[in-house]
Amino acid sequence: GSNATGIGAGNGETGRVNIWGGIVDATSGSGTAAGIGGGGSSYAYVYIYGGIVKAESKGSGMAIGAGSYSMGYVYISGGTVVPTPYTYDTSKSIGSTRDGYGEVRFTGGSINVALDKTTPAPTNGSGGESGYPVYCVTVDGLTPNAKVAFDGLPDYYGKNDIYADASGQAYLWLPENWEAEHPITPKLFAASPKKGLLSASSGSSHTFSANGYRYTVTIDPEAGASVADKGDPLPLESLTIDDFVVEDGYLAIRFTAKPATWLYGFSDLIKIRASATLPIPASDDSLLDLSGADLILEGSDSAMIAVPLGEEAASGFFKVEGRSP
Repeated sequence: GSNATGIGAGNGETGRVNIWGGIVDATSGSGTAAGIGGGGSSYAYVYIYGGIVKAESKGSGMAIGAGSYSMGYVYISGGTVVPTPYTYDTSKSIGSTRDGYGEVRFTGGSINVALDKTTPAPTNGSGGESGYPVYCVTVDGLTPNAKVAFDGLPDYYGKNDIYADASGQAYLWLPENWEAEHPITPKLFAASPKKGLLSASSGSSHTFSANGYRYTVTIDPEAGASVADKGDPLPLESLTIDDFVVEDGYLAIRFTAKPATWLYGFSDLIKIRASATLPIPASDDSLLDLSGADLILEGSDSAMIAVPLGEEAASGFFKVEGRSP
């Protein structure tokens, strides 16, 4: 309704919203309220720990945070977050609508927002009361809409429920100064030894891995955003297709991959061809689209992917190919 938040407090009220997971799609009514957070002339506290969270403001409030003339405190430590600001005031996405007030803290997740759309500018809340400034790092070359496993990021950074968007991109928020020299550990969500932040000069390069590939990024505070360059794949030690079955309109495949970050890069590891006749052709049009497949973890290095078949279920014959190390 008018002046109402999608999720959160009304006008003049103090509200707190905690999102731990799930799929959340919240839109405010017209007027003064935020998509997720508070109404006009209020305080709003929003904590996002995970989930796929979409929020939109249809009025003068933030997509996530404060309503009009209000103070917003937004803390995101995981999840995939997509805020959409009001069409007629695109400056408002995350935070407070009162300049100089509120707080925005990004310590994890993929947050698809520009630096100039947050008020105040985000920090990581460490290294002092206000923390270090953080900047958006776009990670591309990922499987569209697939979950992403990262390794080698700062120890504090939350990696829960990070998914690539339809363009195969994820959006990390990282400080210029962070541990740059630790080795990449080829284990799913493996934590690096805690060494604290290093004092890095402007232009320092940092490395991490995502879905089985190495990435290098140079954070540029002047530009306010950076793009991570996709490098060589981590050495694939082994890939085993354990079994697969067709039932209930899905092709379910169990497989084991080492290093385990390759589990989330399964579109580079496994190809599935379908045909109504034998032999199955090797042409590209016989390949099934894996972008809509679900990944279900079953162990530290094993998983099942469930591929929706749709009309392909009538094909009758399937060929599962695994990449060799």
